[in-house]
Amino acid sequence: MSESKINGLSTFAREFADFEDEYIVIGGTACYLELKGAGLDFRATKDVDMVITTEKISHEFGKRFWKFIENGGYEIYAKDGEKKFFRFLKPSSLDYPAMIELFARRGEFLPPDKKFKALFIDDELSSLSAILLDDDYYSFLKSGRETVDGISVLKPPHLIAFKIKAYLDLSERKSKGERVDEKNIKKHKNDVFRLARLLTGEEKVVATEKILGDIESFFATIVEEEIDMKQFGIHATKEDVIKIIKGAFGI
Repeated sequence: MSESKINGLSTFAREFADFEDEYIVIGGTACYLELKGAGLDFRATKDVDMVITTEKISHEFGKRFWKFIENGGYEIYAKDGEKKFFRFLKPSSLDYPAMIELFARRGEFLPPDKKFKALFIDDELSSLSAILLDDDYYSFLKSGRETVDGISVLKPPHLIAFKIKAYLDLSERKSKGERVDEKNIKKHKNDVFRLARLLTGEEKVVATEKILGDIESFFATIVEEEIDMKQFGIHATKEDVIKIIKGAFGI
């Protein structure tokens, strides 16, 4: 595995090499790994967004994960009540990712002996939680796994669909008066086009009507926007890129 600009990915890949079927990395780190594999750049990111994809976590994986957290010297943050979202911060070594955010759909992941601090749920975390609790998107996530540099990640078309959903969800929350950072909305929109560079035009992605409807809604929302494709290293029109993305989903 080549050296990464994101601290700790080599350690992460090595420690979880036998457990690719039990988790998927999504978000910025997945985008980074997919684009890096194609020789393309991605914006700076430091956190690893990790989703547990098994309904019953194996004893071996649970043991390995918490040993990883212990060895990394992380501070543990969780929300009171049902423990589904965790944030791990301030590792004692640069050999570990600076931050790990983990979602376990079943709230049984935290061992009873682990001490944790209260987790503040920001707009990004609240949005991601809502998306991952949606059955359509959770099933879609599990269908889009591949291994890159020894890490189980979401495939590019699936990442695009999740970026679109995050954009729509945050935009709706903002329209209802919730406090949402406009930068996060713009980030997800731009990432859709950054990831489009990985599409070949040969993809045939299976998705539910709900997900396809969200993709259609996203492009209807931005149809009038002036978006310079050159900022993403794309030498094509916005309309051509949209056509390729829609084509991947058979739209």
